[in-house]
Amino acid sequence: MRVETTPTEYVIRLDRTTFSSDDVERLLRTLRLKELSARLGGTQNEADQLAEEVMESWWTVHQSKD
Repeated sequence: MRVETTPTEYVIRLDRTTFSSDDVERLLRTLRLKELSARLGGTQNEADQLAEEVMESWWTVHQSKD
């Protein structure tokens, strides 16, 4: 994994052999929630809590499908 920066962005490069598309999708959802929370005026802690709740809900739903 490598993180690069530009003046306005972070660019994250992930090894495709290490991370599945599902892993990447979960990461993107978490980052989108944090971005949305920031736009709505939430604190970082609130964004983290919201992301954690979403992840727990996702796992609860998808574990029952196995």
